[in-house]
Amino acid sequence: MTTEITTTGLALTNVAAAKVAALLAQEGRDDLNLRVAVQPGG
Repeated sequence: MTTEITTTGLALTNVAAAKVAALLAQEGRDDLNLRVAVQPGG
């Protein structure tokens, strides 16, 4: 049995990347990841 994994990138602005980096640094751990959710609405 073969498992195929597909990955898709996500582009962040420099400001958003800095905010994510600050949040991760605030936690003081290096094993965290960013989870993104898309919700309908405006």
